[in-house]
Amino acid sequence: MRLPRSTAAFLAGCTLLTVTTAGALAAQGVGGVRGTVVDSSTRRGVPSAQVEIMGSSRRAVTNDAGVYIVRGVPVGSATVRVQRLGYQPSSRAVTVSANDEVVADFVLRPAATLLTTVVAVGYGTANRGTVSTAIASVDSTSFINAPVAGIDNALQGKVPG
Repeated sequence: MRLPRSTAAFLAGCTLLTVTTAGALAAQGVGGVRGTVVDSSTRRGVPSAQVEIMGSSRRAVTNDAGVYIVRGVPVGSATVRVQRLGYQPSSRAVTVSANDEVVADFVLRPAATLLTTVVAVGYGTANRGTVSTAIASVDSTSFINAPVAGIDNALQGKVPG
């Protein structure tokens, strides 16, 4: 059975496009970024720091020793950014090669972080300014040196309601 000339040309074009695209993707390749994130004062690993390749969906989280590995990073220049609550974020430019891992180590400096007041309500959490009902506060000095087994016992009887 012979195919019409236009159908044969279309199939030949699709085959060529598939082969060309597969070759181009293989030539581009991917690599990885690995390293360690440490505290500037103690030189110990920073656990649970978020590591991301900016402009992509590639991310990782450091382990207990501060070690991370991000795989599947597109070849070329990339910016690696590390952040962790209580530390100043840090970023660094790297060049990723195909089938290779580039090392990017980070030293994070501690930074004071101002946290907003969060109110626990019966239906979730909210900021103090957006709650329309009565709010009672408990200061930590109320239960310092309290001889109780848990925080829930220390809070009992401290506020009305």
